[in-house]
Amino acid sequence: MTANGRGCEVGACPGVRERLRHDGKCERCPDYTVPSGETCVAPTCGPRDRVDKDGVCQPCSDGERPVGEGYKCEAVACGPQQRRLDDGACASCRPYQHPDAAGRTCVSDVCSRREYLTPEGKCAECAGYLIGAGRACIAVTCGPRERVTAEGLCTDC
Repeated sequence: MTANGRGCEVGACPGVRERLRHDGKCERCPDYTVPSGETCVAPTCGPRDRVDKDGVCQPCSDGERPVGEGYKCEAVACGPQQRRLDDGACASCRPYQHPDAAGRTCVSDVCSRREYLTPEGKCAECAGYLIGAGRACIAVTCGPRERVTAEGLCTDC
């Protein structure tokens, strides 16, 4: 029916998700699709969008990507030396760094006097009689009347 009520409108279905069949009848498109002429098609969404039941593209939350058929979003698991980007992708941390607890930023641990920083960004204990010096352990040099303890300290003889 036309807006003025005096005629029939050809090729129009009342529902947003309905398609017009060959026989002139309207038919609802399946979930996750939209009408396109006489057929129903899945919409083409962006790389960070999912398709809802009405066939509408919806953005994924930060740190998530569409998975499977693209109907839902999930956080993709990153590797142990990677952080998660806002678009859900993973990026490698630089050497001597690791992801923070939230997995969003790369950090380096702060090591104690008896530790050194590993390429993975974690602290590791130095062997006896050595102390940490950034990314390595070094021998302690004591004065002429001192000796080195197993803890890497100088003490009087």
